[in-house]
This record gives sequence, structure tokens and C-alpha cells, in this order.
Amino acid sequence: MSTRERKLKFLSDFRLDIRTGVAKMILQYGEGWLTDEQLDDLVRDEIANWKRSQRMNRENRARAKALHEARRAELREKVQYFSRTMQCNCDLDNWQPEPSTGHSFVCRIHKAAVTP
Repeated sequence: MSTRERKLKFLSDFRLDIRTGVAKMILQYGEGWLTDEQLDDLVRDEIANWKRSQRMNRENRARAKALHEARRAELREKVQYFSRTMQCNCDLDNWQPEPSTGHSFVCRIHKAAVTP
């Protein structure tokens, strides 16, 4: 398989979007009208787009994790505050404690901490 064939296979296997003009031209006229330089540009652009989306996914995961940790810390502070002023009723119904608060769904401390 030649380099040109590999690049064309890469473009067809990857995700060359059907909405782009290039993809429409390839579907209509085949790949023969593309020069090697144009093919190199298309492959380079697809790889750059893929790398950009991977980088954004990593950054978004880090942001989501930081936000989640901040919300959990805020929830723990609320539970500590309400634990000083309210009495826990988790043991009365044998419900499993919720990992976020350490109290069951029916507990008044859990309800007060989760309610905005």
C-alpha cells in the first residue's frame, strides 16, 4: 500500500466530515483530483483537530474533577455544621449511608445539607 493510499484510507476511516466540501468532492469525483500537497494538508488538519479535541477532553476532565471536589468539600462543611445543630436519624430505618454526606437519604442532616 502506497503512502497516498494510506493517507486516503486514514481520511476515510478517521472522521472526514460529510458536511465539508472536500468530503462531498471525494464522494462525487473520487480521490484522484487531490494533489499530494492537498492530501498532506488534509491529513495534517485532521491530526491537529484530533489532538486539539484530546487536549480539550483532558482539560475538561481536570476542570470537572476540581469542580466535583469543591462541591464535595462544600457538602462536607454543611454536614459538619448541621451535625452540630441536628440529630441524626440514619439508624432508625437501616438505610445505607450516601457516600457524599455519610448519612442516608432519609436522614434530616443529609436532606438539609443537600438542599440548596
